[in-house]
Amino acid sequence: MKKLLSFTMTLLMAISASAYDFMLNGLCYNINEDGASLTLTYQQNSNMEDTRPSYESLSENIIIPERVTYNGTVYSVTSIDNFAFYYCTDLLSVNIPNTVTEIGVGVFYGCSSLTSVTIPNSVTSIGNMAFENCSGLTSVTIPNSVTTIGSHAFVNTPWYDNQPDGLVYAGSVAYKYKGTMPNETNIVLKEGTRGIAGDCFYHCNGLVSIYIPNSVTVIGYEAFWCCSNLTSINIPNSVTTIDNLAFSYCGLTGSLIIPNSVTSIGGQAFGGCTGLTSINIGNSVTEIGIYAFAWCSGLNSVTIPNSVTSIGDNAFYNCSDLTSLTLTGYGTWNYNSNSHQGLSQFINQFKTINIGSGITYLGDFNFKPDIVNSYAATPPTCSSSTFSSYDGELHVPASSTAAYFTAEYWQNFANFNSDLTDKVTLNQSEATLVQWEEMTLGATVSPAGNELQWSSSDPSVAIVSDNGVVTAVKEGECDIFATLASNTAVYASCHITVNYPEITLSLDKDTILINLGEETTLTASIMPDNTGLTPVWTSSDQSVATVSNGVVMAVGEGECDITAKVLDKTAVCHVIVTGNVIITLDQHEVTIAPNQIITLTPTMSPTPTELLVSSSNQSVAVARFFNGSVQVIGIPLANGYFTSSILGETTITVSSASGNAIPDSCVVTLVASRGDANGDGAANVQDITTIINYILGNNPSPFVFETADLNTDGTINVQDVTTLINIILGVI
Repeated sequence: MKKLLSFTMTLLMAISASAYDFMLNGLCYNINEDGASLTLTYQQNSNMEDTRPSYESLSENIIIPERVTYNGTVYSVTSIDNFAFYYCTDLLSVNIPNTVTEIGVGVFYGCSSLTSVTIPNSVTSIGNMAFENCSGLTSVTIPNSVTTIGSHAFVNTPWYDNQPDGLVYAGSVAYKYKGTMPNETNIVLKEGTRGIAGDCFYHCNGLVSIYIPNSVTVIGYEAFWCCSNLTSINIPNSVTTIDNLAFSYCGLTGSLIIPNSVTSIGGQAFGGCTGLTSINIGNSVTEIGIYAFAWCSGLNSVTIPNSVTSIGDNAFYNCSDLTSLTLTGYGTWNYNSNSHQGLSQFINQFKTINIGSGITYLGDFNFKPDIVNSYAATPPTCSSSTFSSYDGELHVPASSTAAYFTAEYWQNFANFNSDLTDKVTLNQSEATLVQWEEMTLGATVSPAGNELQWSSSDPSVAIVSDNGVVTAVKEGECDIFATLASNTAVYASCHITVNYPEITLSLDKDTILINLGEETTLTASIMPDNTGLTPVWTSSDQSVATVSNGVVMAVGEGECDITAKVLDKTAVCHVIVTGNVIITLDQHEVTIAPNQIITLTPTMSPTPTELLVSSSNQSVAVARFFNGSVQVIGIPLANGYFTSSILGETTITVSSASGNAIPDSCVVTLVASRGDANGDGAANVQDITTIINYILGNNPSPFVFETADLNTDGTINVQDVTTLINIILGVI
C-alpha cells in the first residue's frame, strides 16, 4: 500500500503540471529555466473527464529532435517529462537524441506497441515506471552512462519477464533481483556497476551480505527495503546519493559509516534499523531527509559534519537512546532550528556533546549537556544561546587550558577539566598536485599508537590510502582527512588542489566510408599517455552509426559524426554509411561568366554507375556530360537590371540514373566581367551601345550597372564609354 500511494502521488503531481509552452511538429515542449534547453512534455487530453496526460494523435514512429527552433531561438532537447507518452498505445518506435540526459517518471508507461528502445549514452537517469506495462517491449539497450533507474521501470515487459532468475542488470545498473532469493545469499556486484536501482533487493530476506564496488554512485529508492538479515553494509567512497527508504527496516547492527562522497541521505533512508548503535556521517553530506534515521531505537550516538545545511523533520524520531552528538568539519557550524529541525527536536536529549577539532564557531543550539568535550585547540566562538546550561562538565585539551578558561561563554562552566589528550596533526595543511601525481602525508597522533582512518571529501578529485598516500585523480579541490578511529571528533586535514596536465586528443581517421552492416575501429591518442583518461564516445545519429569504445558499427545509410571527448578536448570523425555508390565532384564552388564553359570531374566509389546531371536554375547555367566530364556553360543575360556583377546562382547536381548512388553537387555563381554591360560574356561594341543607351535614358535591358561603371564613381557617363573603348582596343 505504501508503494502504491507513493506512485499515485507522483502521478497526480505530474498530471497537475501546467500546460506546455509550445507545440511543434506534433510534439509539446516546455522551456527550461536555463532558457537554452527544452523538456519534451505531454499534451493534456481535451476530454476533461479523462485526466490522464496523453497525446490525442501521435505518429507511430517518433523521432525526437536534438534541437528545436522556436521564435528564432534554437533550443536543445535535454529531458523527457514525467508521463510524456503515457498510454500512447499506437507508438511503435521512438528515436531518443543524444542530447537527452533524463527520462522522467512513467514516460512510456503502457505503450503496449513499443517493441524496442535504445537509450543514448547521454542519458544518466531513467525514472520510476518509465517503461512499465510496455507489453510488447522485448529489446532494451541501456548505455553505461545510466547510473539511476527508478522503481518499476521495466515491470510487465517481455524484456524483464524473459530474464533468468537472479540479479538482472540493465546496462551497468543492478536493476532487480528476480525470483525468490535463497537463504544465506551473498551478492557480489560486478566491478563497474554504476548504480543500484530502486526496489533492486526489495524485501529480499535471504540477503545476508553484499559487496558494492567502488564504482556505484547511486543507491536507489527502497533498494534494500526490509532486507531483515542484512546486518552490515560497506558503502563505498564512490556513492553520492542514498535515496529515500534505501535501507529502511534492514537488519543493520552496530556502527554505520556514511562515506565522504555522499552528498544526500534520503527520507527514511535508514528508518527502522533498530540494531544501529552509532552513525558517522561524512563531510560532504548537505541534506538529511525526513525520518532518515527514525525508529532506530538502538541508536545512541551520531556524528554530523558542518557541511549539513538541512536536517528534515523527525530525522531521528523515536531514537530514544540517542544521547551523544559529535559535531565535525572545519569552520562554522551554522545551526538553525528551522533548517536543522530534525536535530533541534533532540537538543535537550543530547547529554554528551563532542566538538570536533576543526570547529571555529557554534550557533544557537541551546545545549543542556552533562558533558562537553571540545577538541578544538582554539575555543570556538559561541553565542549566548549556544548553551542553555553551564552545569555540565567541560573537557578541553590541556594545551588550551588558558584559552578556554577565559573565553567568552566557555568561562561560565564551573566544572572545568583540561584533560583531553587525543590529537592528530599532519605535516602539511595544503598541497597542489598534477593528475595522478602522488604524495604521502605524515601524521602524528597523541597518544601514540592510536589508529587513523583516512578519507577524502571528494574521491573523484583525490583518493587516499590507508597509510596516507594521496593520489590526484582529476582536476578540482578536496580535503584529505586523518581521523582517530576511536574518536571521530579528533582529526586533521590537508587541502588538496589538483590540476590537469595539458593534454591533446586526436583520432587516427578524419573521415570513414563504410558499408551498411560493417564495423571499423577508431583509435584515440591522448597525450601525455599517463593520464589514465579514456574518451567518451558519442554518435550524432545512432540510426546511422553507433560507437562503443571506438568501435563504429554502420546501422543505417546516411552521414553522422563520431566524437571522442576527454575533459574539454574533442576529436571528430565524419562517417558516411552506404550500400550504394558515392559520387564525388572535384569542385564544390565555382564562378562562371556568361558563355563561359567550365569542366567538373566526377569520381565514383565503390563501383561505376550511369550518371545524370541537372541544374537547379537553368537561367543561370546548364550542364551536360561530355567525354566523361561535366561541362557547365553560363547563360547570357536576356533581360533585367543588375546592380551587381553577380548575376545568379545555381546548383549542379550529379546523380545516378538508377538511384543507387549518393549524389554530389557544386554551387555555380554566374558573374559578369568588367565592361560586359549587357551580360553576354564579353566586352565589345554592343556594350558601348548599351552604355550610351543607358546615358540617353533609353533603359537598355539587360544592363549590369557594376560592370558598366568602369571608373567606379557610382555613375554611368561618357568617361565609362571612353574606358570601355580603351579596353576593347587593348589600350588598358
